[in-house]
Amino acid sequence: MMTALASRRALLGGIVALPALTLAGTAVAQSGHPTCDSIALLAEVRGARTAITNLDEFQPDYDEEEERLWNVVDRCESAIHDDNSPSAAEAKLWVAISHMLHSAEDDAAVTRGDLEYLARHSEDYDWSERLIISALIALNGGGAN
Repeated sequence: MMTALASRRALLGGIVALPALTLAGTAVAQSGHPTCDSIALLAEVRGARTAITNLDEFQPDYDEEEERLWNVVDRCESAIHDDNSPSAAEAKLWVAISHMLHSAEDDAAVTRGDLEYLARHSEDYDWSERLIISALIALNGGGAN
């Protein structure tokens, strides 16, 4: 009797766990990046953007190195986009704001991850940009670091 009861419990436990495993598998399959470290990818984006900034700006077209660096940015930003883990939220916000601010100073601040600069200048930005900056501040404990 004990074996039959234990077997039923194991079977019922398996039935309950199966949908959860299926959902987890679906999330991983949809993201394509089950162990994606979005913060490390964001650092890679920042490194590539810094390198792009340091290239000779008198080039009329992209050279091979600039093309390679933009490919790094695109690849990493796509992986960050596809990462559905809670830890990806901050990286997603940094990527979003990088596509919204366009002055050289703002771009440099975003590339550096300079939240203090963005907070000081937030009144200069549109509401959607200010909301992203506010979210980044909240994710960093309420203070601009």
